[in-house]
Amino acid sequence: MSAGALIRRRRLSGAIVLAVLAAAAMSCGGSAASTRSSGLEPTATATFRWTVEESSDATFCAHYGASSVNIDLYERNGAYVDRVTKPCSEFVATASLREGGYSAALQLVDASGAAVSLSLASSFDVPTTGDTVVDTDFAKMSFP
Repeated sequence: MSAGALIRRRRLSGAIVLAVLAAAAMSCGGSAASTRSSGLEPTATATFRWTVEESSDATFCAHYGASSVNIDLYERNGAYVDRVTKPCSEFVATASLREGGYSAALQLVDASGAAVSLSLASSFDVPTTGDTVVDTDFAKMSFP
């Protein structure tokens, strides 16, 4: 293999690695946009509010070792949309979505990402515009 071909190959490999890293970084963001194939931009939002034992006191997060909440979003047909991760103590997160039916699985995790609660699921509909609020309480029985 010539030196020029080797350099081009390494540049291509580097570009692929950068593209994969960029995609991974984008998937860790704090907001989500529906990945439906229609190509339309999100026009509405879903606001997720959670409590721990019916409280939005951050000491309850600490008591159970929860540093963050993972919110996994799915279309009604089961297709994965995205994950939103926020600090437990914020007690609110927002995702930009398109009109349609969705479900969300919320789970409290520790600093290493290990689950400290059961995963709680909610189904909801997003209108063409506006905001849909999804409330979830991590009751005492949510913690194994």
